[in-house]
Amino acid sequence: MILLKTWRYISRLLTYLLPLLKAFTTYVRPLLEYATPVWSPYAVTNITKIEPVQRSFTKRLPGLSNLPYTKRFEFLGIGGSEIRRLRYDLVFIVYKMLFGLADLKFSDYFTLRAGRANCTAQPVA
Repeated sequence: MILLKTWRYISRLLTYLLPLLKAFTTYVRPLLEYATPVWSPYAVTNITKIEPVQRSFTKRLPGLSNLPYTKRFEFLGIGGSEIRRLRYDLVFIVYKMLFGLADLKFSDYFTLRAGRANCTAQPVA
C-alpha cells in the first residue's frame, strides 16, 4: 500500500515537473547561456549573478524545495551551469584547434582514428 502511494506521489509530481522543466530549458536557459563560449563568465561576480536563477527555479518546483541544490539537479537530470559552460568551452576550443583558429595543434592533443560511421578523436597519452 505504501509503495502504491509513493508511486502515485511520484507520478503526480512528474506530471507537474516535466512541463515546467521543459519550459525552463526552452525559454530561460538559452537566455542564460547565450554566447557562453565567447564571453564565458569566469569572474565569480558574473557566475553568482547567473547561478541564482537556476537555484531559485529548482527550489520552487513542487516536492524539491527541501532538497539540496545538487540533489535537485541530480533528480531532474540536468547539470549545473558551470558544467555546461565547461563543456561549451571545450567544444569551442576543439573547434578552434581543428580549423587553425587557435595557436594549439590538434595533433598534439588528439589523434584521429577512422571509426565505423565517422572519425573519432582519441586523446594522446
